[in-house]
Amino acid sequence: MRTADTAALVSDKAVLLVLKQVSEAIILPRYKRLSDAEISTKTDANDFVTIADREAEADISSKLLGMLPGSRCIGEESVAEGLCDITTSDANYTWIVDPIDGTRNFVAGEEHFCCMVSLIWEGTPLKSWIYRPLVGDAVVAGKDKGVSHYQPTGEVVACKPRWHQNELPLLQGTLNAMGFDLSIKEQVRNKLRGLKGRFHLGSAGVDALYIALGQSDYLMHSKLTPWDSVPVELTCRELGYHVRLAPDETPFHWQAKGVLLAASTKKQWQEIADFIWSEIT
Repeated sequence: MRTADTAALVSDKAVLLVLKQVSEAIILPRYKRLSDAEISTKTDANDFVTIADREAEADISSKLLGMLPGSRCIGEESVAEGLCDITTSDANYTWIVDPIDGTRNFVAGEEHFCCMVSLIWEGTPLKSWIYRPLVGDAVVAGKDKGVSHYQPTGEVVACKPRWHQNELPLLQGTLNAMGFDLSIKEQVRNKLRGLKGRFHLGSAGVDALYIALGQSDYLMHSKLTPWDSVPVELTCRELGYHVRLAPDETPFHWQAKGVLLAASTKKQWQEIADFIWSEIT
């Protein structure tokens, strides 16, 4: 069966219904209600995982695998616990699941978190779904299909990002130095502090959603993992953005490491890259 045929069998509404149901059953009941025993950390003191992350991922993964027999699922928490491997795939179709993107915000009772799912075929991203449980809306991207906003009312609208031709100081976007090497991280932070239009949301998925809804001009994601970077890259690329690994402008791959930078034009992309990496030693 051809890729496009199988991808067409996966209904956007069915995937979003899974995310909605799991959010209502597992995630939202624990929002602002987590006990200390239900929160732990992974790689560092700011890398949180909760009982909601683990239970939501298990439920989402089970339901997605049932939609596409023979597919495989890679989940953030399963990888963290050593239960699956992201370096190889023994299935043509692979689901990638981030049950709660922005767990730190979720733990703090802040609003910017989302659920993200992607579907890839032999390493090629085909579809992505970014769902906000608190809002009840979603942004869905499809390879060569553009990006749609599924509104809480049920209306589906094609996304049209804003195309500002302003100089960098007048643009707004999300940049952070989280994933940079320690040897240059402080230099990068000092550079970023000079951008008046920079803001921080704490969720890569919400960053991409802001661009899709015309609320942001650029984003930089500097701690790449497939569950974050695949839906972010596909969403921005399908919006017509220039999306590459920075600073060398290397094409993105679903297992890529480094820094992902997205801007509305190649010129703006280069301007941001030059601003950040110039004079970095």
